[in-house]
Amino acid sequence: MIDKMINREGILENRCNKLRAIIWELAHPDEKRLEQLITRYAVNGNLNHDDVIYLYESHQHPNDILSDKKPKKPPLGVMPRDTWDKKRKNDLGDAIERYICYGKFVPTEWIQEYNEICDRQEKESE
Repeated sequence: MIDKMINREGILENRCNKLRAIIWELAHPDEKRLEQLITRYAVNGNLNHDDVIYLYESHQHPNDILSDKKPKKPPLGVMPRDTWDKKRKNDLGDAIERYICYGKFVPTEWIQEYNEICDRQEKESE
């Protein structure tokens, strides 16, 4: 997991370095022009929030530019237990059926888990 995060961060930094070089080349040495370009690209959706942060670097305030463009969604939660149970029960049932069709031994853990889910669903429906 940490390797993926480090790799993703490296990819982002590489991408931002390229974007920074392009935009800085267009705007240099006029910092006001750089701010206008970054704002325009951010509002048009060509730069995401992280791109703006990298381009402005620590002495700027990119949050002001993107405050209207940031999605106003709540964080993603977890799948409700009953929904997970239904999906897991279907997956287990399908796997058990496939094993039976091919004449394979069905692991007892699968049958036990399937029965546990069925029992739990039955208790919840009472």
